[in-house]
Amino acid sequence: MRELDITDSVRRLARSAALRGASRLLIVVSADHCAGCEEWSRQLAQPEVARLLAQQSEVLTVDAGDLYDDPASSVRIGHWTLRSPGFPTTWIFAPEADG
Repeated sequence: MRELDITDSVRRLARSAALRGASRLLIVVSADHCAGCEEWSRQLAQPEVARLLAQQSEVLTVDAGDLYDDPASSVRIGHWTLRSPGFPTTWIFAPEADG
């Protein structure tokens, strides 16, 4: 079972969100060769969705690896380990002012 450590990326994302006053962090975990991931990516890229996301959130997309070759099944953010039940997985967090 592989794990992705995205702690540093999430810290940067949270700092950026705080600077912009964004109310949400959106973390998307996708995998290569994943039809659902490709569709979710297309939906997030639609102009009206992208515009709304840009106004209210910071988005981080991470690649768990090849769907058919042992993709990472968990994500580490600091002391948290989040298990991905499948792909794509999306988590939404509210950034705190103190980081």
